[in-house]
Parts: sequence; C-alpha cells; structure tokens
Amino acid sequence: MKRFFENFGKAPLCNGREETTFEIFGFRFFLCYRCLFIIIGLLLTAYFIKRCKFFYRLSRKQKVILIIALISTTVIDGVCQYFFSIESTNFRRIVTGFLAGIGFGMFTETIFEAQPRKKARVYVMILLK
Repeated sequence: MKRFFENFGKAPLCNGREETTFEIFGFRFFLCYRCLFIIIGLLLTAYFIKRCKFFYRLSRKQKVILIIALISTTVIDGVCQYFFSIESTNFRRIVTGFLAGIGFGMFTETIFEAQPRKKARVYVMILLK
C-alpha cells in the first residue's frame, strides 16, 4: 500500500510505465492511454447505443462476432508485444483501447437485452451518474 501512494502521480496505476500516459503540470494521469480509452469507449457506447439502429438489427450471432472482433484488437496488440517484442505506441493503445471499450459496451447491452428494456436503461443510468 505504501508503494501505491509513493507512485501516485508519477506513473499510471495499471501498468506503472510513465511513457504510457500523459502528464498535466508535472502530474501523471493515473490510468494509461489504453485503460482510459476503454472507459471512454464504454461510456460513449452506453450513451449512444440506444440511438444506433444498426446494432439492434443484427442477429445475436452477428453481435457476438462484432464484439469479439472489437475486443480482440487489444488482445492481438498484447500478444504482439509479449511474443514478438513489438512495442505498442500510444496511438495504438488509444485505438485498441477505444475499440475494446466499444466492444465491452456492446457486450453489456447484449447481456441486458434479454432483460426488459427498462431494467437495462436503469443500469446504464446508474453507470453514467
């Protein structure tokens, strides 16, 4: 716990690497680009998915394929880094994180879709508050 407070503001909490986050007035943001954009993608998807008629026209199987494709971009980037020593750039972290966030948002909507629509909206509103 002591180490946590020593590094707060110096490196992100998720991976501890200074170069994977941005700095504001000498203070390092507490999330790396990938984690930050996963959250941003998730929140934007939770907000905009109700307005997206395209998503609701897809079959359950098509939704699952789309979700897996979006989330797998982050997995592929991680595999490339680990096995092939290909260092990920911050731009790639932003793009893959945002796509994964959209995928997680669609996954959440697909899970709640089986429930009455009213319940799903209540959970999304709780998340957005």
